Amino acid sequence: MKLKWMDSSSNGFEWNHRIKLIEIIIEWNRMVSLNGIEWNHHRMETNGIIIEWK
Repeated sequence: MKLKWMDSSSNGFEWNHRIKLIEIIIEWNRMVSLNGIEWNHHRMETNGIIIEWK
């Protein structure tokens, strides 16, 4: 999984929101893996964050 931050803002609210988003995506990715579904490539962009995993 790759994380790319598109902006340099790091105030507390935004940082906490981003960390929570990452936790949700990691947990979802683990659940998908446990269900035996494989994704070749997925890309998602949310609030200036681009998340890619293979």
